[in-house]
Amino acid sequence: MTVAARGGLYTALMLVFGMSLFRARLVSVDHRLDGRFRVIVATAIIAGQFLSVVAFVAMVANMTGTTAFAANMPIVRTLLSQMAVGYAAIARIAALMLSLVLVFMLRRWAWPVTILGALALASVAWSGHGVMDSGWRGALHLPADIVHLFAAGAWIGALLSLLVLAIRSRGRQGGEAALLGSASVAFASTGTVIVGAIVVTGIVNYLCIAGPTVQGIARSTWGLVLLAKLSVFALMLALAAANRYRFAPRLAAARDAFTTHAAIAHLRRSLWIEMSLGLTALLLVGWLGTLAPDA
Repeated sequence: MTVAARGGLYTALMLVFGMSLFRARLVSVDHRLDGRFRVIVATAIIAGQFLSVVAFVAMVANMTGTTAFAANMPIVRTLLSQMAVGYAAIARIAALMLSLVLVFMLRRWAWPVTILGALALASVAWSGHGVMDSGWRGALHLPADIVHLFAAGAWIGALLSLLVLAIRSRGRQGGEAALLGSASVAFASTGTVIVGAIVVTGIVNYLCIAGPTVQGIARSTWGLVLLAKLSVFALMLALAAANRYRFAPRLAAARDAFTTHAAIAHLRRSLWIEMSLGLTALLLVGWLGTLAPDA
């Protein structure tokens, strides 16, 4: 339950942040498409609230070894009133509650919800390995965790946003296809920065957790899960490269209905696969957060 809850929580929070950020950067969006973004982001917000509670309860049960409510209440009160992980959970749920209000109340909702989504996503770092370090290591590890979360959230949110545009463009030509093409090309440039941030902060996180060595990495569960995550990441990079250098330019260069529909179909299929790999990576991240490097 803890692994599934953590993976689901990462996914929901990254979608809130990443899709709001993507929507904020889009221009000339009609009310129907904007409404679709609002509904998906609101669903992710509600899922994030629910999974925050589930993950917190699962964490407490894992600490105490029991699911009995009465037995767990003292540790729950201690965590919420005296520990950083409890403060982070409270801040996350508060940010998500305000986001849910703003996503439907504000006409220009995307930037405010992006900021609140960033706060909610960053709060997850206080339940990971980075909060366990102190001194210079802690000063380096925790910010690296947060930047890593932001970069991954921007990527996952952009993938689902592009999928929304690709599905909407099915069987159409003109404005919808042009919007998908321009958004894909624009994200290709941003994607380079995102990948760079993920790689650099990933290296920092590894050095802070395991040190400057790879010896024995394949002999622990933590190391094997990390290698699986890196393998999935490599596949995502290959698909992202195909989108940037092949599918997105092909769509931008399409001049008739046949080539436009074919280009959209190829891009949509690639995005589905890349999104599936992203969700797999997040499940592995949720698993990693429950393991020690020597486990």
